[in-house]
Amino acid sequence: MSQPKTSDEMRAALTEKAASDENFRNQLLADAKGTIQKEFDIDIPEGIEIHVHEDSSDKAHLVLPPNPKLEADTLNAVAGGKQSGLYWCL
Repeated sequence: MSQPKTSDEMRAALTEKAASDENFRNQLLADAKGTIQKEFDIDIPEGIEIHVHEDSSDKAHLVLPPNPKLEADTLNAVAGGKQSGLYWCL
């Protein structure tokens, strides 16, 4: 499989691997940022937090996109000017 290039492709690859590899799933839940950096051989800038949530029969998660009222400069700073629109939510 080729290396994912977009956040949607990365999210799909992580979800697929976590569904078939319990050890990877546990690593992702315990240390999302470190696991993602290792899996894709990428650096995620300091200050970027990644939270992985696991749905269950009695818990579901709704992820909202960033507040559209945030200024473009703030969004660019969060994305490091490289990956605007990248949401690290699973």
